[in-house]
Amino acid sequence: VNGSGFAYDETNIMSYPEFTRFETVQRIVVPYYTYTQVNGEWKATATDVYEDLNDQGKVIKWENPLVTTQTMAENLLVWLKEYYLSDGIYEFDTRGDPEMDANDTVLQKKYNGENMQVLITDISLGFNGAFSGSVKTLKRGGTE
Repeated sequence: VNGSGFAYDETNIMSYPEFTRFETVQRIVVPYYTYTQVNGEWKATATDVYEDLNDQGKVIKWENPLVTTQTMAENLLVWLKEYYLSDGIYEFDTRGDPEMDANDTVLQKKYNGENMQVLITDISLGFNGAFSGSVKTLKRGGTE
């Protein structure tokens, strides 16, 4: 539904959005792995790709043995950086919309009435005579 003009607002949000702020992240580390066979056994060697975001905070290390090239690690680092620099996650209940999917970019009404672009990171849908659902969103850059 990316770019559809859909907005989460007072017509379909059933609970006030709860905001969970991320901890400050100092550095994000994404290793990539190379594999060699030694005496019939596979040995993994990790090489770290990282970026510093702040002078203090926690270090996020995202380990995935399927990341096997520096390019893959750098692409994952860009995605993680955007995620952790977005401040936090919004969670709320909705009337439910089967058209929405995780990874859709939609609009969400802010407290002051303005719309902000958000990425749906988690969505559930139920039906008991009527649709209902819950959504987690991540603020993206830009507004309506």
